[in-house]
Amino acid sequence: MGKSIYRKLDWTIIICYLVLVLFGWINIYSSLYQEGAYIFDFSMEYGKQIIWIGTSIVLALLILFALPPKIYVGFAWWLYAFMAVLLVAVIFIGTNVKGSNSWLQIGSMRVQPAEFSKITTSLALAHLMSSK
Repeated sequence: MGKSIYRKLDWTIIICYLVLVLFGWINIYSSLYQEGAYIFDFSMEYGKQIIWIGTSIVLALLILFALPPKIYVGFAWWLYAFMAVLLVAVIFIGTNVKGSNSWLQIGSMRVQPAEFSKITTSLALAHLMSSK
């Protein structure tokens, strides 16, 4: 990784993202606060959220720096179409979780395709805008 990669990053967006993540975590922590609670108590929701925040940042960095940009361009529309199929599948085979039929059961794991479709929609729109 050369220094040129770091110069190409939009640091304003990255900092805004990290600030929003921090505010979100503070909201979770403040809503579940207990007297004498340890901030890194991984049995509590705010502790689990720290694990998810760290995992998502590491995963995003791996995807960002490990894959060449041509892969994103080549698969943008395929991923978008796949997510559209999954979103339609939720209507017919969605699992009810706490009153919401927006989950798909895959083995022992449940996923919300809507969360992944945000990423694929962004990729598809970025590809569309860059090709004009």
